[in-house]
Amino acid sequence: MSQIRRTQTLTVIQEAFRLGFSVDKENGQIFGRKGNPLTLSKTGTQKYPCVTLYVPTLKHLRKNPSFAVHAHKIMAYAVWGEKAFTKGLEIRHLSNVMDIRECSLSLGTAHENMMDIPPEVRRRAARIARASQGKYPTNTQVSPSNAAFIMSAVRRDANGKVLVGEVTRLSKKFGVAPHKVKALLEGK
Repeated sequence: MSQIRRTQTLTVIQEAFRLGFSVDKENGQIFGRKGNPLTLSKTGTQKYPCVTLYVPTLKHLRKNPSFAVHAHKIMAYAVWGEKAFTKGLEIRHLSNVMDIRECSLSLGTAHENMMDIPPEVRRRAARIARASQGKYPTNTQVSPSNAAFIMSAVRRDANGKVLVGEVTRLSKKFGVAPHKVKALLEGK
């Protein structure tokens, strides 16, 4: 059973449509209550264009009832209704982010959305993120000092193989999953 995310954005969009805001799905335009086209704008480092919706009936949410809402979310609501706000679904851009026509948007999972990004861009972002972590990954299960101790303290037989039960013993001692200790001993 799908669950709708009841966000402030959804509330604002629903109320805006109730008050007379509208869209042209084919041309990707959003219109105000009086029928004037609204301007898509991006400021600073914003990735997605926004439009400002003045919704006076929502004064109880904040002092100034003007809300900057991502344009693609408004269009997605017009196309798919509340389904566009289903938990686990994201609005995908099939072309550039400024194109909010119905044919340029799709609903999909986070994985599908990431796969829309060109591979070279994903690789570059991953390299930058990894480089910012420093020498060792921040999500490592075994600290470098514990890893060195495990490597030196492991008991081996005459042929150099790890003795039976050593992986379990070390995993319990350091509170790490056995497969992590085994991977460490295999040089991974």
